[in-house]
Amino acid sequence: MKLSGLLPASVGFAFLFGVAVLSAALAVLQNAPMLAIVAALEGFAAPVLASTGSNQPVALFTYLLVLDIGIVLIAWFRAWRVLNLIGFVGTFTLAAGWAHKYYTDDQYATVQPFLIVFFLLFTAIGLLFARRTLFDAPVQPAQPLATRALDTLRRAGRVDSSLVFGTPMVAFGMQYLLMRPWEYGAAFSAMRSRPSTS
Repeated sequence: MKLSGLLPASVGFAFLFGVAVLSAALAVLQNAPMLAIVAALEGFAAPVLASTGSNQPVALFTYLLVLDIGIVLIAWFRAWRVLNLIGFVGTFTLAAGWAHKYYTDDQYATVQPFLIVFFLLFTAIGLLFARRTLFDAPVQPAQPLATRALDTLRRAGRVDSSLVFGTPMVAFGMQYLLMRPWEYGAAFSAMRSRPSTS
């Protein structure tokens, strides 16, 4: 595709995507986290490898959304922290790279929904990691109720802190860049309702 031009970029991209999907499916079926990691890395490298230099934000973000939904599905079945981090770093690195090179203020309406969806997806992945960790933990029989409750809380507390804290920080940083054209845009983005004091 790149060296000798035997394949058009769209066909090469489709092949790269197909390899990533099949590898991810095999990783889940065979409980092979290394295969899932390779699939995720290949999946996030595909837009860079198949890039023609054209500005296609909807295609790029839709592709990233499909990859991230795949990571959510894997997180439902497996607690593979490294895969979650690869998805997080890959998504926001490619998005930031595109924004640095191509983003203009008139693309706000196109980009904002994707940023919201990515924020929600990676928040969900962090919670699914905790859920799967709790589900996979062995249950100790014949324990007093208080001991079982504390043990459950301890195991449920194992949340992927990189995603829990990193996702809002990175998403708000990107939101701040999107809101630059408006004088108080970042303030309105950060604003939250406060209980009234009476």
